[in-house]
Order: sequence, then structure tokens, then C-alpha cells
Amino acid sequence: MNDNFNFDFDGFGDGGGGGAGGGGGDQGSYEAPKMGGSDAAFLYVLFTFQFFVCTFGTYMFFAKLFGSKEYKREKKVTAPKLCIQFFLILLNAFWMWHTYKLIALDNEMADKSFDPYRNLGLTMPTNVKEGFGTTEVKKAYRKLARKYHPDK
Repeated sequence: MNDNFNFDFDGFGDGGGGGAGGGGGDQGSYEAPKMGGSDAAFLYVLFTFQFFVCTFGTYMFFAKLFGSKEYKREKKVTAPKLCIQFFLILLNAFWMWHTYKLIALDNEMADKSFDPYRNLGLTMPTNVKEGFGTTEVKKAYRKLARKYHPDK
């Protein structure tokens, strides 16, 4: 059985279902499986879609702008329609830029591991099972709150 999926059915933390013979030792917790890699796949797909829309829109814009008089008459090309299409191309390019920035941010955050105790300025105790006391965490939090308070 996979040790990552251990459930505590009776709430006593012994991993058993209660009653006689329900002991199970250290099986009273559930740990979610670790996900590897980045979660930015959607952003890459979105960026690719935006790229193709922008490329096709730009192609059609220049085809309408520099096309023959017959083509312009057939497609009913007017200056307001060209302005609207140009605005939509710029809007899509702006959206692409923001998607790119989100991808870059996701990659940057994937390189860093989040440690809230380090952000509070607390160092890991020598005995890891001991952990941090509530008073230590509150004291460090209040110190940072005073330091970064906007009214100060």
C-alpha cells in the first residue's frame, strides 16, 4: 500500500478504525502526492493561441490595408473597420505580453521554495520535531508588522 494515502477514520490519530485491533501506529495522516514540474502549461497554450490570433489578425489587417481596390470594395473595407481591427491586434499583443509576464513569474516562483518561517526571520530549531512555539511566531510577526506598517 502507498504510504502517502493513510487515513484516520476514528479521529484518534492511531490510524485504526477504533475498537480492538485498530492500532496502526503512524498511519493517522494524509499527505497529498507531490506534483512535479510547473503548472504553467495552460499559460503556454494560451500564449500560443494568442500568437496565432495576433499573427492572423496582422496578416488580414495588412491584406485589407494594402489590397487592391476590388478587394477593398468586395470586403467593404473602411477606415473605422481598419482602426477597430488595429486596436484589437494591439489589445491581443498587450494580452500576450501579460501572459508572457505570468509565465516568467511562474518560472521564477518555481525556482524558489516558500518558507514562511524564513520570511519571519526565524531559524530552524536544531530539533525539527520541536518546531516553533506560538509565542515565537507571534513575536516575529508583530515585529515585521511594526516595521512594514503603512502608517509608520
